[in-house]
Order: sequence, then C-alpha cells, then structure tokens
Amino acid sequence: MTIWHYFLRDLKLYFRNASELTTPLIFFLIAIAMFPLGVSPESALLRPISFGLVWVVALFCMQFSLDTLYRDDFSSGALEQLVQHEVPLAVIAISRTLVYWVCFGVPIAIMAPVLGLMLAMESSGFGVLSLTLLVGTMGMASIGAIGSALTVSLKKGSVVMTLIVLPMFVPFLIFGSGAVNAAITGANVSPPLTALVGITVLALSICPPAIAASIKMSVENG
Repeated sequence: MTIWHYFLRDLKLYFRNASELTTPLIFFLIAIAMFPLGVSPESALLRPISFGLVWVVALFCMQFSLDTLYRDDFSSGALEQLVQHEVPLAVIAISRTLVYWVCFGVPIAIMAPVLGLMLAMESSGFGVLSLTLLVGTMGMASIGAIGSALTVSLKKGSVVMTLIVLPMFVPFLIFGSGAVNAAITGANVSPPLTALVGITVLALSICPPAIAASIKMSVENG
C-alpha cells in the first residue's frame, strides 16, 4: 500500500470522530478570545503580545490530541499486527503525521490572522503569522508523533508525552514568533524564518525512522 492509501484511510478515521477533530480547534478559539477578558481589552496592551499569544496557544493545541495518534491501534492490537507483518512503519508514520497536520496545523494557520485581529495585532504580520504556523505546526506534528509512539504503551502516556514533547516545541515558538515580530517591526524576516524551516526539515527527516523504532519498542514493551 502507498502513503496516499494510508493517508486517505487515516483522514477518514479522523473525520468520523468529530469531537477529537474539533476540540483542539475550539480550545484554540476560546483560549484566544479569553485573553482580552483576563488581561485587558485595551489594544495598546494586547498588540505587543498578540502574535506571541497566538503562537503559545497554537503550541498547546498541537499537543492536545497527540496521545490519540496511535492509542486506538495499540489497544486493538493493530500496531502489533503491523510489526509482525513487516508493514513499512515509516510509511504509516509519514501518513499519520501528515493527517494530524492537515487536521490541526492547517486550520490553526488559517484561523490565526482572525484571532490575531481579535488581539489587535498589526495587519502587517498576518501573512507571516500564517506562514510560520503552517511550517512550524508541521515540525511540531513530527516531533509530537515521535513522542506519541514512544509513550503509547504507558499507563500515563499522555502526561509523559507532554513532558517530553513540550520542551522540544520551544524552538518552533521562538523562531516562529520571532519571524512575526520581525515582519511587524520592519526587520529582516529571513533569519528566524530560515531557522524555523531548518528545524522543521530536521524534524521531518528524523520522524519516519524514529517513529518506526518507537512503535516497535512500544509493542515489545506493551
């Protein structure tokens, strides 16, 4: 089977479970909407931190449902069968990561300018905000998928996974928000944006073999 076959299959499974698909995105919307209520509705106070708030909430949204990536397959024994039948786990890893990014990363990037507007963000940063989130969420999905595969057999795997994954998300936050800040202030966007693309490419390159090894280890220890 090709990556495309696994991608379509996994995408259909996600759309069958509407709650898992919409909950992180609803959280993204509500969390951003609450900041003006909790901090201040004054534009002068919200504007300097607006893009940073969007990026931080997006970061938490990306790890919101990571523990479900391989949970059902592990519980049903499907992962064990895949390992025994020598199905190319790297292909499954790429497919599952892409689906997670399409379902969560892409909508977050699309919603971001509207939510930035709610926080009085400068319109000059909207394009870079969406671009950095589109790139950064792909990298975070890759890193998160490794953590999910590594902890799927643990009883409190979601807690352990969060402790492992969140610190690895920090570089994406730093360079992503840095690029948006540069766009707003008129500085050179290239250095932080190039760094963001670089760490995303690195995450994508290590994702398939790392997830394949993590799945095998989780199945053996499960």
